[in-house]
Amino acid sequence: MVVTSDGSAVPLKSQAIELVGLVTGKFTSGNLSSTLIGPAKRWQSFHYEVDGESNDSWQFSVTGVSPTGQKDLIFSGSRSTEIDVSELDADLYPYMTLNFAFADDADQTPPNLKSWGVNYEYPAEGILVPEDYEIKEVAEGAGFSRNYLFTNISNAEFTDSLNVQVAVTNVTSGNRESENYRVAAPAPGDTTRIEVTKNTRGRAGYNNVLVSVQAPETELYTVNNIV
Repeated sequence: MVVTSDGSAVPLKSQAIELVGLVTGKFTSGNLSSTLIGPAKRWQSFHYEVDGESNDSWQFSVTGVSPTGQKDLIFSGSRSTEIDVSELDADLYPYMTLNFAFADDADQTPPNLKSWGVNYEYPAEGILVPEDYEIKEVAEGAGFSRNYLFTNISNAEFTDSLNVQVAVTNVTSGNRESENYRVAAPAPGDTTRIEVTKNTRGRAGYNNVLVSVQAPETELYTVNNIV
């Protein structure tokens, strides 16, 4: 029986023990995930280097990511230092993510992932700019014309022609008209000139002209395909 400072009796088994200090612990397992990799025109191989001990266990997994963001596990469990991913269809999965799962229940010393990387072929990349930035004023009914330049700034070939969409919106009425057509894709380092011509009848006032180019493959950046 212990008597507290206020004189009340507290049974030994009912007393609270308070520890003031630092208690540390370790996890026996964990995982590491990569950022989004791609887009790729063609996947080649995944390689890595792990420094581990006898009690360490680990495995890698590869997840394919579609253009819409859908994720599908392609494979997991491999311990080869280089994994062939060339069979992965880059049209279905232009992106991928990697995961490294590891555990060490005995020593609680996880293996060291020294490096990992993916070899793949980049798709073609283009940029769209107007030939001039002047605000053009024309009489209603007269023709409007402006040239736009789409340049292939990569070392890769586009796999097909380019889809061009031209949309004209009248600021006063809100009426919007659009059309689509295809143009030849430029070779690496080359430029395709896109001529946009519109009849201005019924479009009095300010008009916004929006031109966008869509490549047949997934580009790394698409914001620079719109003017």
